[in-house]
This record gives sequence, structure tokens and C-alpha cells, in this order.
Amino acid sequence: MPTLVTGASRGLGLEFARQIAQAGDTVFATCRDPAAATALQRVADAAPDRVRLIPLDVDDPSSIAACAQQVHTAGIPLDLLVHSAGVWAVGGPASSGPLGRLEPDALLAVLRTNAVGALAVTQALAPHLGPQATVAHLSSGLGSLARDVPRDNYGYALSKAALNMVTRYLAEDLADRDVRVVSVDPGWVRTDLGGPSARLEPAEAVTQVRAVLADLPADASGRFWNRHGEEVPW
Repeated sequence: MPTLVTGASRGLGLEFARQIAQAGDTVFATCRDPAAATALQRVADAAPDRVRLIPLDVDDPSSIAACAQQVHTAGIPLDLLVHSAGVWAVGGPASSGPLGRLEPDALLAVLRTNAVGALAVTQALAPHLGPQATVAHLSSGLGSLARDVPRDNYGYALSKAALNMVTRYLAEDLADRDVRVVSVDPGWVRTDLGGPSARLEPAEAVTQVRAVLADLPADASGRFWNRHGEEVPW
């Protein structure tokens, strides 16, 4: 199952790259600066025939185009595209709150990375998705309009709600190619973004998300799922 993972330098993206390579599949592991991503370099060194490192800044259109060109040159259709690149906040309270400290530019920066970046990458890679491929957006329960709203999460929550809508639109646009597009909430994971108090280790969360992606129902596209394979209201 040839896979491209964004944000593969650490956290969930790194764990996706590791597990996919260990399963014997090809993975295009992308991040802003692969040369500086020491943990990702170790994953590549352990499986040099399966792990291909590609620079990718999801906020930079020229970087996205260059990444798509490398995938095109490789000539390997993608079966899975995992959007893991994301940020919690830009400028701390400038994007997260409280209300009186929010700044539009900081909010837009979070939205650009977490939602627009994922859309732009999928747009560029759509020609390289194989038949019956899956596009998986790593979303969050904070992106659900149906749950209680916590304080001081403005930018991240807005971006994940927007990402869920990106899922809906892409599901419609790519349906004629039999490409499924889903959002998946991996849970609260102990990463740099999730923090040390999170309940889940990356290996457990990614194992569960991969199992969900492998067993999606026929009508899964455009919908929001959790790591247990249950649909999330949003």
C-alpha cells in the first residue's frame, strides 16, 4: 500500500511512517526539513528500500508542487494519503485565546496549515492517487460542532472543523475516481502537540487508526470517524 504521510518528522506522522515501512510497504515520508529530522532518518535507514524522504512545507505552494513532481517521477500510484502535518497554536494566545488576545494573522496561520494545507496537498497529489485510494485527515474531537466547546482553543478547533468540511468537499470531488476521503480522530496522543498528559502513545493510536482505515464501510467517504471505528457527530 504505497502511502504518503505529511508531517512525518515527529508524532503521529513519524509513527505512521514507521509502521507502514515495518509492514513492508512504500512510504513517502514528508516534512519541512528531512535532513534535520533525526528520528525520521532512523526510520529511513532501517528500511532504505521502502522509505523515501521528501521535503514538504504544506504552507508553501512551490514546495507542494515539488513534492508532487517527485511522486510523479517515482511512478508509484498512492493507495493512502495521510495528512498529519499540523500545529496547535501560532503565537500562543494570539491563536488560541482568550478572546481579548486573539489576532487574525495568528488564527489564519493555524487555519492555513491545518486545513488549507491539507486541501492544497490533496489537490496537487490527486492525479497520483490510485484507484480506490484513501485520503485520511487526522482531525480532532475539537473540530466537532456537536461537542461541548472548551475554552481557549479557538484556532485549533476552527481549523479542525474546517478540515472536516474539506473532507466533505473532497469526498464529492473525488467520488468519480472511487477515492475515499475521511476525517479520523486519533484521540489525545502523547506527542509534542498533544503534550505529556495525553492518554495515548503514538504507536497505539496509529495502530488503531490504521485498522479503521483498513476496514472502512463502503459509504465511509465524507464522514468523520474515531480510532474505534465509530462515526463522530460534527
